[in-house]
Formats: sequence, C-alpha cells, structure tokens
Amino acid sequence: MRAPLAGGATSFVGMNGGWTVALDDTDVYSVDPAGTVVACPKSGCTVPPRMIASGTGTMGIAVDDTNVYWVGSGVYAAPKAGGAATTLTEAGAPYEVAVDAAYVYWTDNDGPVWRVAKAGGTPQKIADTTSQNSFQPMGIAVDCANAYFLTSDGKVWQVPKDGSAQPVVLASDGGNEPWGIATDAANVYYAANGPGGGGVESVPIGGGCVTVLASGVGYVAGVAVDAQNVTFAAGGSVLSVPK
Repeated sequence: MRAPLAGGATSFVGMNGGWTVALDDTDVYSVDPAGTVVACPKSGCTVPPRMIASGTGTMGIAVDDTNVYWVGSGVYAAPKAGGAATTLTEAGAPYEVAVDAAYVYWTDNDGPVWRVAKAGGTPQKIADTTSQNSFQPMGIAVDCANAYFLTSDGKVWQVPKDGSAQPVVLASDGGNEPWGIATDAANVYYAANGPGGGGVESVPIGGGCVTVLASGVGYVAGVAVDAQNVTFAAGGSVLSVPK
C-alpha cells in the first residue's frame, strides 16, 4: 500500500504478502508468499508485478542502483531489470538485509551478523551476540562506518561494518522481538515493544540518552526515516512522528 506522507487516502500498489519492502526512485520491491521477488512502479501496477526472481526469497530485501538483494536459504542478487539470480553465499537462517556500496549485510537467527561482497565470496562474521548472552539478531541498518541491529531480547547494538571491534549495546529497552530499525547521521531509530505497549525510540550513534518518540501505539514493525520524521507500522496503521 501507499499513502501521502502528510496523510490521506491509501492506494494499492499491487503486490501481496510482502514481509518487507525496498524502494528506489521509481519502484517498490518485495517477496510474495511463494518466495518470488517482484517489483511494481510506485504509482501502482497496471499489470501483474514484474518478476525479478522465482521461489528463493523469504524475509529481507534491499536494493542499490542496479540490483535487488534478498535472503532465503542463502543471500541472493539479481538485476533490477530482470535476469538470472546469483547466489552470493549460502546462509543459515537469514532474517533481514541491508546494503552499502560494496557489501550485503544480514542478520541470522542462529546468532551472528554477517556480510559478503556484492560480487559474492566467503562471508565474514562481523558480530555474534550469543557470546554476550543475548538472543537472535533481527532488523539491521548500516551507515558509512557501522552496522546497527536489534536482538529479540530488546537490545540495540552497534558494530563496525568490518567487524574490527566487539559489538556494543546502545539501548536495552526494545522489548520483545523488535525488528524495525533505521539510522541517519546522528541517531538510531528503533521499534520498542515493551510491556506498556509498542512505541518508537531513538538513541545517539555511539550511545547516550534514549528518547521516546512514540508510545502506546501497538506492536511496532517496520521503521523508516527521512529528513524530518520517523514513519512506522503499528497496530494496523502507518504512523509518523517528528524525529
């Protein structure tokens, strides 16, 4: 679905069953219930969604200028215009995915956080919070220096993208199984599904005081940011709040 950022009537873009979506300037990408990676124009499909790749996707999806990246039993890539899918690496239990200019990053429900070169090759483990008595990693976001991820016990973590240091906890109040996470130049924004009801919070990159941006709105799922606002899905609605 889509709606104006300022609020208003919703409209159907044209895909069913996507766990997460990815956007570029013109299209929306997702994975349908059969595991097929599909795309529609942001204005909505007038014909069935364009198939990118068939039968390999389950959870996270991301795009860059030329390719779509997604996870299933492995980490995959295919041209956005369509074409043969490439297996970048096999994977254990991948969940969510993010990309930068050179690498694909993903969380694995077995415990680690990984990356692999966009050309494929040997994956590199950049974090494993099970050694710090934490739980499965869920959502992930990256910036120019770090990867940020949530674990199912409600912690927000930061680790250098090259895995050159141990991950550190930025916040510990994400509640039960949060996975929505996003970042900008200053803060990390994340779903906080605590016992008082779902909400969205932020914490400075590098650590600091947590700011509650929204609370009591129901279970929060995906989280996105732009220059002014944090937009998130909660309780069957799409909501926004100033950063």
